[in-house]
Amino acid sequence: MRPSALCGGRRAALTVGLALACGTIVALLREPLVGLYTSNAQVAAAALPLLAWVAVFHLADASQVYAGVVLRAWRIATITFVVNAAAMWGVGLLGGYMLAFDLWPGGTPEALRGAPGFWAAGTVGLTLAAIALGAVLARLLRRLGREARGAPA
Repeated sequence: MRPSALCGGRRAALTVGLALACGTIVALLREPLVGLYTSNAQVAAAALPLLAWVAVFHLADASQVYAGVVLRAWRIATITFVVNAAAMWGVGLLGGYMLAFDLWPGGTPEALRGAPGFWAAGTVGLTLAAIALGAVLARLLRRLGREARGAPA
């Protein structure tokens, strides 16, 4: 494996690791953090469940951003755009709207109405984008590895 590939892998691990660490810290310390911003018990009660989504949200976001940047560096931009548009606008925004305002077919569970529905759908959208872009990136890297070994692409 080329040294630059190892360096890129380390960067990816560091990026995703930092996102996971930051998200986990915010999720674990959410009560004291919310206390820094408000003393209103109702605002704090509304904010605490939202911050529980932060660890997953940050991990998914860092993963999809890193995969997307690498793909665009290889001039693979169309699939990156389509995946991000479908995941963030379709699943994240539309899904969040439907969950938050109880427009989901069959009804929205009480726990996902309002802001938690937007966060849930946004997190799912980012996770789907990370998985899809990661799969495209893995396919690209396998192809590049075969080409480097002289095997047919």
